Parts: sequence; structure tokens; C-alpha cells
Amino acid sequence: MKAHLHEMGWNEFFETQWKILAQPDLVPARVVEELRGLYRVQTTEEEFLAEVVGKRRREGVGFPAVGD
Repeated sequence: MKAHLHEMGWNEFFETQWKILAQPDLVPARVVEELRGLYRVQTTEEEFLAEVVGKRRREGVGFPAVGD
């Protein structure tokens, strides 16, 4: 399912943040559903499952929420 960034809530604030923080191998995405530790994530081109790993998971802080 293709989606446009603006349909996912993309606005000038996110555009500014993206320009500051983006890296070449990253794409903007939105968390659309949480599934017991997995997250269904939507980009403009595709939808996939993601999970928190490494230090973030061990420390248990900064987990994403639907809408992030």
C-alpha cells in the first residue's frame, strides 16, 4: 500500500527534523500498530514489521508508540 507522507501526518516540523537528523540509508516511516513487541511500520513505499533491539531494548526506554 503506497501512502503519501502528508497522509501519514508529515508536516513542516517533521521535514525540518528530517533535514537535521536524516542519514543516507534511512527513510521516513510511521508506526501504525503495536503487536506485542513488534511494530507495524509504514513508509511511502511499503509496510513492514520492526522491533526495538540492542541498548534501547535492554534499557527499556524510548520505545516507539503508534503515531511515531
